Amino acid sequence: MVAATSRPAFSLHPAAPSPQPAIDKALPELGITTPALTKPHGDLMTFFNQTYKVEHSNDTSRLLHVIGTGLVILVLLWKPAAAVSMVSALGLGMAAFPYLRYQPNGLVEFAVVGVTFVLLTWRSTKSLMLPIAIMVCGYGFAWVGHFVFEKNQPATFIYPSFSLASDFIMFGQTVSGRWPIDFASVMA
Repeated sequence: MVAATSRPAFSLHPAAPSPQPAIDKALPELGITTPALTKPHGDLMTFFNQTYKVEHSNDTSRLLHVIGTGLVILVLLWKPAAAVSMVSALGLGMAAFPYLRYQPNGLVEFAVVGVTFVLLTWRSTKSLMLPIAIMVCGYGFAWVGHFVFEKNQPATFIYPSFSLASDFIMFGQTVSGRWPIDFASVMA
């Protein structure tokens, strides 16, 4: 008897081989042979280490990200149903990524994750304003950091799910001291 093993469509560890999703095998028949040039990363940690960290080198931008993500975490702790909704929406986005990787931008993936989060949170908390406020708070601080201080395009526009997960990874690394913010450069 051979036990069936299942692996996620993405890998948290780039060294671990990931199976080729069925869509990778089917798309050549449609004339699509490679992922969009804007989406070279197939797993979260490769994206985080090779793109996210580079696009978040400005300490003021990172501080704004940490403030926004910290406020989001506080709201999610206050409203656990919203936290379950966010984890569910992010999981759906991660599962959909291999199939949406061929899109030139992250619009469809963002719509899947955003609409799922809003609808699940609205359904579980009976508040439509709560998920909208969470998104405005998280993205508002981050986008000010990108457009004003980093002067680059947020990774959310290409990799919505990876970018959201990376915001939480950066928050954890910053508050744990593994990726510190130089407050002297923030105040300069």
